[in-house]
Formats: sequence, structure tokens, C-alpha cells
Amino acid sequence: DFDESGGWAAKANVNLAMSDVAQVNFGAHVETAGFGGVDQGLASRRLDDYQQYNVAVQTDLGRFFPAGAKLNAPVYYSYSKEKSTPKYNPLDQDILLKDALDAAATQQERDSINSYAVTTKTVESFSLSGLRFNVQSKNPMPWDPANFQLSFSFNKQSNVNPTTEYEHTNDYKGSFQYTYNPAVKPFKPFSWIKSKSKSLKFLKEWEFNWLFNSLSFYTNISRYYYEQQTRSAVDVYFQLPVQVSKNFLWDRQLNLTWNFTKSLSVTFASNTTARIEETVGAVNRKLFPDRYREWR
Repeated sequence: DFDESGGWAAKANVNLAMSDVAQVNFGAHVETAGFGGVDQGLASRRLDDYQQYNVAVQTDLGRFFPAGAKLNAPVYYSYSKEKSTPKYNPLDQDILLKDALDAAATQQERDSINSYAVTTKTVESFSLSGLRFNVQSKNPMPWDPANFQLSFSFNKQSNVNPTTEYEHTNDYKGSFQYTYNPAVKPFKPFSWIKSKSKSLKFLKEWEFNWLFNSLSFYTNISRYYYEQQTRSAVDVYFQLPVQVSKNFLWDRQLNLTWNFTKSLSVTFASNTTARIEETVGAVNRKLFPDRYREWR
């Protein structure tokens, strides 16, 4: 006999624009076991309860500060989660998951079955791009707030499924930039010459810049960390080694431009990339507190 019980599905999207302050997007998607198209056979219909929702917020922090601050700070945040609950128990495909949970003797056993059967995926992102106070002196000065710029972002992903006990991916990035373009008049050492002689005209108009034209410094720190614990397909009580991949980089750039005269200029550029060494193995404060203390 075939199970001909049907399912249902629903999908919704909401976009909320709060004047020029912020924009909020929300979406949700639900499909239950048995749902399928009218042209699909029984074997092609969904065999799990699927739930998904996401929310995203976009704004500029400068909207919440006085206009005189001239703050530019675009902020974006998003969060999404997917959950798939199978109709049948993955450990025994002939038994409904609901029946397996009802037959569990303890709450710990029910939680263990749930954690093995349910597939979840979460993604969280945040970015603060180009935080800057656009305040600058009439004659640009080195300490003007407009010379400084900050950025920060992170992306976190987490997965759990019947073959993976957990899988975490964390990506962090932060940067700082300083730029200074002085406005200084060139110095004419022979401007005191009063003669209108054409032979002395070049000397009279000759000038040089006693200060550089542009100075910029940029530094960026990025950290990538991946950790996965795979389930054993042979023995559920046997724990396989944790798979870890990580990268910790620090980039620095320095650029200097100096036009000494109209025909003589110097440009200096320096790029440095450093890899920050870490201890071997996982860095997880909850699962491996001893290794975490050693890492810190």
C-alpha cells in the first residue's frame, strides 16, 4: 500500500521600508511531508517537513546622529535558518520519526534521536562598511576625522545533519584606512628675482613641494575558521577526529606620493602580509576548554 496522505506549502515575503532610516526584509517558507506538484508521483513527493525563514536589515547609523557629525556608516545584518525534519527515522527507515520519539524511554534518548535525524542550517552575516566622519578642515590637516575609515564584517554558518554532528564556518574581517592629502602651496626659492630677462624666467618660476602630496595607510585582519565533526557510520558511540581548517592573516599597505617638482616625482609603495601562527587543532571554548586556554 502507498501512503497517499498529502501535505501543504506556504511562502511569504515582507519588505518594510522605514522612510530613509532602514529597510527590513522578512521571508518564510514551509512545506510539509506529502507535498508535491500535481504532475508528481507519490515517490517524488516530499518526505520531510521543511521550514525556512530569513530576515535582513539594512540601515545607515549616520541617520541616528546629528547632521553636523556627517557620519557615514552603512550597516547590513541578515539571519537565515533552514530545518528539515524527516517523516521516517533515519536509523530505521521503516519507522516513523514520531513513533521512534514516542518509544524513547528518556528525554536524553529523544534528544539524541532528534539531533541525529533533523537537518538544520543557519547563516548569520553582518557588515559595517566604510565608517567615516566626513568632517574636514578648510585646509586639510592630518588629524581630520575624514582621513580615517573603519570596516568590519563577519559571516557565520552552522550545519547539522545525519552524517555531520556539527559543522561551523566563521569568517571575520576588519580593516582600518588612513588617507591624507595635504593642500600646500609649492615653494619658489627664487621668486625674489625682479628681472624680466627670459634667461632668468625659468629660475624665477622654478618651484618645489616641500611636503608630500599623498599618504595612505591600510591594514586588514582576516580570520577564517572551519570545524567539522563527522558522525561514524559504523558505531554511533565512536567519535571520529575533528576536522579543522583555519587561517589568520594580517595585511598592511603603505603608499606615499611626493612630487618634488613638476618633472620629478617619487612614489613609494609597501605591501606586507603576515600569517599569525596558532596552535594545532580545534579552537572551541565549549568543546575543548583546555585547548582554548592554550590558544589564548
